[in-house]
Amino acid sequence: MLWLMRWIVEEMSMNRVGLTPPQHQVYHYIRSYYTEYGYFPTQREIAEGKLDGEQVIPLRKSPASIHRIVNTLVEKGWLHKTPGNARALEFV
Repeated sequence: MLWLMRWIVEEMSMNRVGLTPPQHQVYHYIRSYYTEYGYFPTQREIAEGKLDGEQVIPLRKSPASIHRIVNTLVEKGWLHKTPGNARALEFV
């Protein structure tokens, strides 16, 4: 698990062009979650921000903020989302 935390910190320190810090955090959380579990997190799981019980991104009390960030990542072309499924994300 420690290697994953180091990888997240390392990846987050590299600034992605066109993403705000919260978008960057959420994007890397989604990538890390997918790497760890083999499937995508729900928006509620993203809002909780935990991997293996450890807080890896700041807790967001509103799943609506995650919804907005994920939709922005889709609009910017970082993710693809299939409507009607909680785990319907894909990396572009």
